[in-house]
This record gives sequence, C-alpha cells and structure tokens, in this order.
Amino acid sequence: MGTILIGGLHFPDTERHFQVFGENVADYQRPQREKAFEYVTDWRLAIDLGANVGIFARHFASRFDEVWAIEPLTANIECLKRNIPENVKIKKFAIGDAEREATIYLTPKSLGGAFVFDHDGVDHPPLKSIDDTLMEHVQMRTIDSFELEHLGLFKLDIQGSEVIAIKGAEKTLRRCRPVVLIEEKPVGGPGGTTDHIAAATALLVELGMTPKERVGADRIYIFE
Repeated sequence: MGTILIGGLHFPDTERHFQVFGENVADYQRPQREKAFEYVTDWRLAIDLGANVGIFARHFASRFDEVWAIEPLTANIECLKRNIPENVKIKKFAIGDAEREATIYLTPKSLGGAFVFDHDGVDHPPLKSIDDTLMEHVQMRTIDSFELEHLGLFKLDIQGSEVIAIKGAEKTLRRCRPVVLIEEKPVGGPGGTTDHIAAATALLVELGMTPKERVGADRIYIFE
C-alpha cells in the first residue's frame, strides 16, 4: 500500500473519508481538541489512542511536551512517520485489557474504521462475509503495562474497543487523573450499536470521572 498527500499530510492511498476535507484536513475535529485543552492542567504527556495518521497527535504536539501516538496498523504507521514532529513517539500496538495477540479487521477505504475482530469485549459491525486478506495481526497491550507516572490527556478513538482499553488503563487513570476525550459514535455508522458508549461512560464514572461537554462526536471527561 502506498501513500497519497491530502492537505500536506500522508494517508494510505486507499483513503477516501479524509479526501473530502482537502486542504483543511489538519483541522478535522479541531473544536473537540481545543475544548479538551481547556481542562488540561498537566502538559507533560498526551496519548493519542487510535492515532490513525496523526492529525490529533500533531495538534497535541503543539501543546504537550511529549505525545504518544498509539496505532496498530502498518499502513497508518508508515504515514505517521512522515506526518509527526519530533516530540511524538509512535507505539505500534492495539490497546485493550490484556497482553495478547489481536486481529484487526481492515476497512481499506478508511482505515480509521478498522476494528479488533477477535475479542468478545469489543463491539464491532456485523460482517456478512469474512475476508482473510483484510486482517492484520498485532500485539495488544494495556495502558497500565506502561506504568506511566504522569498523563495529562488521554484520547480514545478505537471503534468499539473503548471499554477494554479503559479496563486496561484503570490504574493509570486513577493515578494520573488525565482529561479523557473519547469518541461516542455508533459502531459501523448511523444505526450501529451504541452499547460500548454506555459501558465506557459507566466505567469512567465508576473511576470518579465527570462527563462534560460533547463536542462533535466526542465527549470530555474529567476528575473533579
């Protein structure tokens, strides 16, 4: 898979979703990032979980000392390497509730829609048929396994895997008390399941977080 340029950023050459934003693609979902920044008090580290090609990570890097762009897909990683500044570190993992191998099912026209295929805790779109050529095997880790001492902002956009990611990040969230920015879209688009949204909200509230504004498709959570 090669790459194409959209608005000065590299994307996999099969990308269709982001093409419609053209030269303004770097501003994709900027309002939710700007609103989340208003709640941040620790600017040492941000995590962009489900980093795709780095639109969020690049913006985070302009405000934070260090950014982790966590992304499992090889095609997106190749673009990330070309798109990010020096204070962004790439972590090639899926994130969940256990250390294991995971299978990601690819959605070539927009790899941002790819999802963990082989975990009972993940809500994903129903598949009428399974294409083995659209699978990528990756290593899954938990956020807690990194034993972070500080974290100011934790963004999650991982297509139905939010619940297992939060379960694997509970110790970090309690210890570091970051702002959480989490996507709240139905899995598979309009009409898809929203069960993962309710479950993720319940987990974050149980950890002591308070839901704040919903900006676009993302909700902000904070510790008060």
